[in-house]
Amino acid sequence: MEMLPWLGVAAVGASLLAAATIKVVDYFKSRKKNNETEIEKAKAEIINGIKEYDAAHPDEEGGSEDE
Repeated sequence: MEMLPWLGVAAVGASLLAAATIKVVDYFKSRKKNNETEIEKAKAEIINGIKEYDAAHPDEEGGSEDE
């Protein structure tokens, strides 16, 4: 009978730890998704910038060729 309260404490502690772990994992998953979205936006901006530059400078050749 002396161990019964400690078993209850251990069960409650394990439940709280599991709940906290789930919240932390969900937090990091959402951050990763946001980062991927931001990366895609940055890629699109860079590509649009390159296309605008190419449209503004049609007489220049692209690439880095050695002369």
